[in-house]
Amino acid sequence: MNRYLIGILAFGLVAAGCASTAVDVSPTTTGAQPPLSTTATAAPTTTEAHTTASTTAAATTTAAPEVTMEISSPAFEHQAPIPEKHSCDGDDVSPRLDIANLPEDTVSLVLIMDDPDAPIGTWDHWIAYDIAPTESIAEGDHEIGTSGTNSWATTAYGGPCPPSGTHRYVFQIYALDIELGMAEGATKAEVIVAMDGHIIEEAQLVGLFSRE
Repeated sequence: MNRYLIGILAFGLVAAGCASTAVDVSPTTTGAQPPLSTTATAAPTTTEAHTTASTTAAATTTAAPEVTMEISSPAFEHQAPIPEKHSCDGDDVSPRLDIANLPEDTVSLVLIMDDPDAPIGTWDHWIAYDIAPTESIAEGDHEIGTSGTNSWATTAYGGPCPPSGTHRYVFQIYALDIELGMAEGATKAEVIVAMDGHIIEEAQLVGLFSRE
């Protein structure tokens, strides 16, 4: 065999070996990096973040307490005994009354004091209407607003005077959006009818008085 043929055969063998080597050294599937989507953690979307923030804010928000009108007296506590000086056994003078949190749009006040435990039915002790908005009614002030007629057929304050036992005396204050404009001497029933639909707020104070 001449050199030319030997050279061709040798070149062919070398070329075949190189091709085999190129195939063998290519990266295998096993050694490849996994796709990024299988290892990365998805960030929360804008909507999710906003929802979380809103929920947290709502949980920490505290509603403001509701403010309501109140009536009290320095002479006695609610559901406590009324001093004798304010009864028919004493000076029969009305107690001081304090009114807190009066509604801003109050035009006039109505005050009614009665005894729901009277033997012959509720006994009216004190009725006054068209009282100018105020935070305090002084002790013994029988001239407030316009006086109504009580169960003794008078237009003045009448203190606790039960025949016997312990009675409740209810002081009820009403804030109205109008003045009633009624003449002096209206009964409790007439006042209640006139102020229907005009009551903004009302408050109650209960005192006790006992006689043997």
